Amino acid sequence: MEATSLKSIVRAISFSLFIIYFWFGIQKFFPHVSPAEEIAGNTIQVLTFGFLSFKTGLMILAVWEVGIAFFILCCPTNRIVMGLTILHLIFTFTPFLFFPSLTLGDATGSLTLLGQYIVKNLLLICCVYFLYKVGPNLKGSLYKRTT
Repeated sequence: MEATSLKSIVRAISFSLFIIYFWFGIQKFFPHVSPAEEIAGNTIQVLTFGFLSFKTGLMILAVWEVGIAFFILCCPTNRIVMGLTILHLIFTFTPFLFFPSLTLGDATGSLTLLGQYIVKNLLLICCVYFLYKVGPNLKGSLYKRTT
């Protein structure tokens, strides 16, 4: 594939990830705005053995998600940014371990709406993996206009 095509794909993926992370993250700064607020706060409390309060954990998560949004936009192929993003995405699956009654449906193999909300993160993991594999092969700035 041509380098300019790859750069266009990387820009599209990084912009899409920016929108998702910014939108989901910014909501967590405001109480009762994010539909994921309760599960996120409770999961953080379990993961930190209660060390972080619900509110503090949610604020840290909000900063983390908004930070990822901006870093993915400005340097989408940076390995540290990708690592922090993958770490975040792995943590999003922990409600399946801690709160299966909230994520798994009654029928075998079914998911609740929350479970589906979490499983869609597999696509985000694939996007970050694509950036990881393609990034080192791109020469020059991603945002320089080529004619």
